[in-house]
Amino acid sequence: MRIVPFLRPPAARAPTALRSLVTGTIASIVTTATSAVVSRMLGRSAVAPINAASHVAHGRVALRRDRPSVQHTLVGMGVHWAASVALGHVYETLVTRGAKPTIGSAVTRGVLTAGSAYVVDRYVVPQRLESGFQRQMPNKAVLVVYVALAVALPLREIYKNRKLR
Repeated sequence: MRIVPFLRPPAARAPTALRSLVTGTIASIVTTATSAVVSRMLGRSAVAPINAASHVAHGRVALRRDRPSVQHTLVGMGVHWAASVALGHVYETLVTRGAKPTIGSAVTRGVLTAGSAYVVDRYVVPQRLESGFQRQMPNKAVLVVYVALAVALPLREIYKNRKLR
C-alpha cells in the first residue's frame, strides 16, 4: 500500500521553520547578553542597546532610554528576537542538501550570515529599520556583537550533531 505523501511520518530532520526558531532564539539570547555586557564594560546601561532596538516602534526617543521599561525594553527584545529568528532562517537555509554537516561548514555559514547581517544593517536598510544598538556603542563594540552572532548561529547544529568532525 502506497502512503500518501502528506501522510508520511515526519523526517528525522526538523522542519526549517523549527530549526530557524531555535537557532534564532539562541542567537537572540547570546547577542542580547553580549550587547548588555559590552555596554556595561563601556560604563553604560546594560539595557540601552536593547532599548535602542525599539526605535523601530517608538522613534529616536528609544535611543536615549537607559532604564528598563515595558515600552522600550520588552519591545526592543521582541524586535531583536524577530530579527534574530529571521537571521536563523537565513543560516538554516544555507545548508547544502545532501552534504555531510561539519563544524567547519556550520561555522562558515555562521560567519557568512553574520557578515551579511552587518552589511545589510550598516549599508542597505534605512536608519529607521536598522537594529539600533550600534548607535549605543562604538564600532569595535558593535563588531563584538556581530562576532557573537557568528558564534551563536551554529550552536544548535553543533550541539545536535556533537559528533561533527
